[in-house]
Amino acid sequence: MKNMMRNLVVVALLSLVAMATATAQFRKTAPEAVRKQVEVSMLLTGTVDIEPDGSVSGYTLDQREKVPDYVTSLLDRRVAAWQFEPTVQGGRAVAVRSPMSVRMVARPTGEEGFEISIGGVNFGEYDDKVTDYVTRDRMDPPKYPMAAVMMGGKGTVYLMLRIGRDGRVADLFIEQVNLTAIGTESQMAKIREQLGKAAVDAAWKWTFRPPTTGEDVGEDAWAVRVPVDFHLHDDKAPDYGKWQAYLPGARNTAPWARDDASPDAIVAGGVHPVGGGVKLLTPLQEG
Repeated sequence: MKNMMRNLVVVALLSLVAMATATAQFRKTAPEAVRKQVEVSMLLTGTVDIEPDGSVSGYTLDQREKVPDYVTSLLDRRVAAWQFEPTVQGGRAVAVRSPMSVRMVARPTGEEGFEISIGGVNFGEYDDKVTDYVTRDRMDPPKYPMAAVMMGGKGTVYLMLRIGRDGRVADLFIEQVNLTAIGTESQMAKIREQLGKAAVDAAWKWTFRPPTTGEDVGEDAWAVRVPVDFHLHDDKAPDYGKWQAYLPGARNTAPWARDDASPDAIVAGGVHPVGGGVKLLTPLQEG
């Protein structure tokens, strides 16, 4: 199983290197220090069942049959040991079933080995019809920076937005920029800057629908996360349960909104309230 795992990870890494060297600007071999930063990951979605005392009674993956056994066996063991803050409704703790997304990460541990871990989790899902939290009104996609296109630059910008009562963006912050193409340190810094600027320029023009029901309806502003994907026209999203190589960016924290959620465990295509959903008390990594 270890050899199979290594082969799958190597294929993902090689695919990233191939993509990165496809254009003239990336024809030079990326330095060793950059290649060592590359990780492979898969983003899985499903649900988790939480008892009134916060313990886990079970969980599901949307397409478990497509996920490698060595990944599901790790999840089976780790999720069963999770402890959540009890969910209180009407003055008493209740059982809940929460949507979840989990980012699995594989990192090299020497010449032959790889360590599989849970890189991040997010609980909750987006629904345009919900009125208890901020939903999208108009969110035109950003323009893909031509300079980034010419360098083969692509990835995901994870934005945190502060939405005012008028439904407009009052403040914003780039939490993280992950790339799915590699080059030199300076090339990647330029791509992160270009993609981040394009996402920010678009976000300032977005409008949202503030909540009209729920506990937060009276707030002056609401913090939300929005992942923004930049993919070239010939890119295909990885199949469910397949590893994808990427270069994670530094995680930054907005000074006006803090929580323990992992930005890159959020599924793109929605607006995700900061601090929303159930709260996991157990550390992701084993001590």
